[in-house]
Parts: sequence; C-alpha cells; structure tokens
Amino acid sequence: TKDGSTITSGSIVYTGDVIQVWYNASTGYTNATCSVSSIGVINNGGTFTVSTNHTITTSASVLSYSLSINAETGSTITVNRTSSPLKGAATGNITSSDPIYYNDSLTITFVALPGYGLVTTTVNGSDFTSGNPHTVTDNVTVATTTKQLGLVYIDNGSGFDAYLIYIDNGS
Repeated sequence: TKDGSTITSGSIVYTGDVIQVWYNASTGYTNATCSVSSIGVINNGGTFTVSTNHTITTSASVLSYSLSINAETGSTITVNRTSSPLKGAATGNITSSDPIYYNDSLTITFVALPGYGLVTTTVNGSDFTSGNPHTVTDNVTVATTTKQLGLVYIDNGSGFDAYLIYIDNGS
C-alpha cells in the first residue's frame, strides 16, 4: 500500500489505496504474469489504485527442456516418463522429439543387443545405472558406448545360432 505495509489475501483495503504488486516465478517456472480484476495485466512492481473489490491473479509456465537419446550401435535406450507433477505431461516411453519438463521423473533403461556389451551408460555425461530414476532440472542427454563381443555362428540344421566366444588367458 502507499504507506508501505504488506497486505495478504483477505486484507481490508479502501477505495483510493495505491497497491504495488511484486511477483516472481517459483522454482521450475518461467514467464510469470499478473493481472488485477477490473484493471488488467500489471507489470512486476507496478501499481494500481483500488476502485472496487479486486482479485490479483498470477500465472507462470513450467520450464521445458530437451531430451537427447544417443544409443551407440548395439544398444537401446528407453526413457519412461513416470510422472510430470508440474506440467501434467503424458507418462510412458518418450523419445528425443518429446519435450520434458522441470521436475519430471524419468526411468532410464539401457540394454545391450546380442553380440554387444555396454561400456558406458551416462546421463548428462555422468555414469548412470540402468533402471534408476532421474529428476529433470535441465536438458537431458542420455548415451551409451558399446563394444562388439566375439561371436561364432553354428548351423543347427535349420538356421544359425549365435554363441559368444570366451578365451581364458589363464588368470
């Protein structure tokens, strides 16, 4: 108010009082806006003069981020959004083309295909264990590196079966 006091919801104000409004986006949100009934949109730090009962409404957008999935040959990566508490985005498996949102919970699974082994499994460049959850706070890059394992193919009479080759070096 013009006398510098802070008011809260339900406070009594009088016609002619000048109200200054300060607002900001909470963690995980951006683009905060504010509107005052019978007045319209008001800038942060802006003022209005009380002329009737007013309702002050703020809103903000949930921060969105990108997902990059980089599965090296011989591996697959599955990213499953298990919850989206702020945005309410659909749950289930998602791809690099799907947006992700602040505080989304992702379960990330890495799988080596036959004939390959996983060398590294990372989220944002840090080692990550398959099946663990990850909470989104920024862009997410999921990646694997692989190595090709030795295989021999043996004819079973109607096709070929793949067998891994292991050589014991004595230690």
